[in-house]
Amino acid sequence: MKSKAKTRNLLSNFFMYAKKQFNLDIKIIRFNYCKEFDFIELYDKLEILHKKSCVETSQQKKFC
Repeated sequence: MKSKAKTRNLLSNFFMYAKKQFNLDIKIIRFNYCKEFDFIELYDKLEILHKKSCVETSQQKKFC
């Protein structure tokens, strides 16, 4: 990927690929607080639960 602007398109293509090739639905995506993965409307449309990681903690907490 040459540009972070292509992230949404690549994620969308990956979700469709997983569904068509393996008949799998992505259920959860976890990312840190970077903006290039923050596509809440896409995740809501595809019914994917989106969680953000707490990158500065040694353990993942339920609520960050």
